[in-house]
Amino acid sequence: MLFISLVWAMVLAVCSFLIIFVAPIQFTFFGEPYDRIMISLIQAFMAITVVIILVFALSKLKKLYIQWQLRTNSDDVAPSSV
Repeated sequence: MLFISLVWAMVLAVCSFLIIFVAPIQFTFFGEPYDRIMISLIQAFMAITVVIILVFALSKLKKLYIQWQLRTNSDDVAPSSV
């Protein structure tokens, strides 16, 4: 349950970052004579970068979770005497 909660927290954090900071970036360059296509390229680059970072972070979290599961499952299994 903790794993799923962490995944959702990471996804929601990335979504909120994209909505709060990347979407209104045109207002940052409001005084400058930037073209709309240039602002769109900046937004797309930032969004793609953030999504790539999210994928790597989720992959790392999955590896940690699998290692933790293997460690706890191996501790639960008693050695068999044959």
